[in-house]
Amino acid sequence: MKHTLPIILLLILFLMIAIYLLLSNNLAGDFLVSLTAVVGALAIWFEIKRGKEIAEGEFVITLNNSYLMNPDIKAIYRKIISGEKIEEADRAAVVEYLTFFETLYILMNRDVVNISMIDDLFAYRFFSAVNNKDIQDMELVKDAIYYKNIYRLDNLWHKHRFEQGTVKDEESALRKIVPDYENLIK
Repeated sequence: MKHTLPIILLLILFLMIAIYLLLSNNLAGDFLVSLTAVVGALAIWFEIKRGKEIAEGEFVITLNNSYLMNPDIKAIYRKIISGEKIEEADRAAVVEYLTFFETLYILMNRDVVNISMIDDLFAYRFFSAVNNKDIQDMELVKDAIYYKNIYRLDNLWHKHRFEQGTVKDEESALRKIVPDYENLIK
């Protein structure tokens, strides 16, 4: 079903070529050569598209593995989801956690990955961190100027989730508590 439009376009193209050849000197050899070229070009296009989709999937798996393999990130995530207090001793791990998502924003900004591709896998992990009071107090609000990419990602991602109907509030929680949010996302 996913490839219906290209197949219909291909059939229309074949029909147009057949009509043209039938009306112009009935050259069966030219028709066969043209048909072969068109089919070959379409086969190459589908193969390139499929290869790109596979590469994107492998890239997302690699991103997820880098998240899961980092013990500091895992320790902070455990504290976030268990509601455990994040202490000053956790600061380096918090910075590492946030840096992972800053990198994710840079990859999105450079069109290496798109937000739809990573939304299901990373949204909970991201929003749980940026909406965590301890992380906000320790890093995100206090040192906001150093986390512009986190704010940009929050803005982009929250808009995406609002447009998808995943969240009901048009404003992100981080935007509501940071007075300088607009300047940080520029």
